[in-house]
Amino acid sequence: MIDLKPLRSDEKIAVAVPTRNRPSYLSIVISCILGQTYTNWMLVINDQSDAPVGRDHAVRDLLALAQRTGHDVRMIRTDKGAERHQGAMEAVPEGIELVLRIDDDMFPEPSFLENMLKPFRFFPSEPLAAVGGLHPEPGSGPLDLDVALGDPEWIPRFDRPDWRLQGHF
Repeated sequence: MIDLKPLRSDEKIAVAVPTRNRPSYLSIVISCILGQTYTNWMLVINDQSDAPVGRDHAVRDLLALAQRTGHDVRMIRTDKGAERHQGAMEAVPEGIELVLRIDDDMFPEPSFLENMLKPFRFFPSEPLAAVGGLHPEPGSGPLDLDVALGDPEWIPRFDRPDWRLQGHF
């Protein structure tokens, strides 16, 4: 069994955002991350654009703002394909164990990071390895995460995997 430690209240997380030729989308997602209620994060931008996305004025200004407000920001360039995920993981400093990958066309609400950390906080002794957004069937509406997490059978584990808190991969 893998030994996972409980989430500390001051846990720093890495937010990894892959992007390709969409600086306007990236500007919006960076703005959303800057407005999060959970503020102990670093940002890894994995740029696969034809021209470096860091040349875009809005992106550059937002990354500078993130740095001025105390956030570590790393910009990496990788090729398209599966190796881009590994490149983002390698850009995360040692000591940060939680990496949240979000797409550049996702515009998270201010409590997004806080909500993504809830499963780790609700079950600090469970061997959770990953959480991800749950997209219910069309028309069914959002789920109340607090209620769903109250059911111990709802939580996936390494020894009993399930789709409910896993991402797309």
